[in-house]
Amino acid sequence: IKVDCISDRPYRPTEIRQIAEAIHKSGRPIVLSLSPGPTKLENADYVSKYAQMWRIQDDHWDSWVFDKKPTDGEFPFSTRDEFDRIAQWAPYVKPGNWPDPDMLPDGWLGPHPGWGDARQSRINPVEERTEFALWAISRSPMIFGGNLTRLDDYTRILMANKELLEINQDSVHSFPVPVAQKDGQPVPWRAWVAQVREPKKKTYIAVFNLSDDQGIWDIPWTNFQLQDKPHPVYDLFLREQIPMATSLHVQIPAHGTAVFRVE
Repeated sequence: IKVDCISDRPYRPTEIRQIAEAIHKSGRPIVLSLSPGPTKLENADYVSKYAQMWRIQDDHWDSWVFDKKPTDGEFPFSTRDEFDRIAQWAPYVKPGNWPDPDMLPDGWLGPHPGWGDARQSRINPVEERTEFALWAISRSPMIFGGNLTRLDDYTRILMANKELLEINQDSVHSFPVPVAQKDGQPVPWRAWVAQVREPKKKTYIAVFNLSDDQGIWDIPWTNFQLQDKPHPVYDLFLREQIPMATSLHVQIPAHGTAVFRVE
């Protein structure tokens, strides 16, 4: 059950509790999803007590970044904006509690997308893969917002990537890597780590390039809470085995991502 106009604008805590109690009395396994956002972090403990999902921002739409003024508020919320917001809510992710960064506005958005004219998603394929990988490794709810009857091959193959879906569905722990600094400024990349334990323990690393230029970096293993020793990795997108190295070498296009399985 998704309830609008309750998580914010305005925030209605007593109604959230009443709906949750009614669901409990029904005796049926029903997910309560609160919308729209942004749900305030200060209300996290309360909403997580009664709901299983809640929107953490305003509507997420199909652009890497929107040209907005500070007075415009959060709508529409871009892919670039999601990195810091999802990271803020990472401590509240656990079984039964899934902070929701909204649907994935990918593929064909039509016939009536809800904002703007019917269209093919305006994020490019590199950005679409970045968005999907971020949702996957952060254990965010995976809700497709496009038109399945006009699904393009690229989006279909991306959504059917079994290992990315395994990271999303089977991870027991995931966390954003603290933002590194260089010359007193944040580096232009972000990273997440996820751990899958069944049937065999696996560690995954996703590195995202937030800049408008290609990024080439060598990132120490200790940044990912791994031992400071050479590690072999497998690149999920390039489908390449990478030999053991003293650091993680990444070469990522603008707005792109690389996802690795540590062997």
